[in-house]
Amino acid sequence: STRALAPENATNNVRESLRHLLQHTAQPVSVLTVKNTAPNSSEPYHGATLSSFSSVSFHPFPIISFALQLPSRSADALQSHFSIPTPEAQLVINILSSSQSNLARRFSRPDLYPKPFLEPGDSKLPEYRLTNEGIPAFAHSVGALSCTLLASLPLN
Repeated sequence: STRALAPENATNNVRESLRHLLQHTAQPVSVLTVKNTAPNSSEPYHGATLSSFSSVSFHPFPIISFALQLPSRSADALQSHFSIPTPEAQLVINILSSSQSNLARRFSRPDLYPKPFLEPGDSKLPEYRLTNEGIPAFAHSVGALSCTLLASLPLN
């Protein structure tokens, strides 16, 4: 299926902001955050450290690619969002700063379910704000990209 994106003039700022952000990122370590839509979960969000992240295109629209290790609760949450076409952001890619290695480790662990935003024995949540779409964006990151999922490709 094809999704409608914003008109060209609406993407100029996004394109330049993404280009500027990526020019100042040597080797990005990124954590994806997404709303959790599972009906039986008490946790509103999921997060996962991405095994890869890169820019694909700046024109005609800014496009990035990323990979998630499967199986993944975050991938399942993304698939549920992807099944309902929307122009709203469905996920946030948090590009971590050098002081956030703890977040990269935290969200690379599969044993954090059912409380992915809490470390075992730690009652302190990572500091974040919610985007306009209600998705966590971590404080003190190099940057955070609100994204819409355009395609999902299984890699074997």
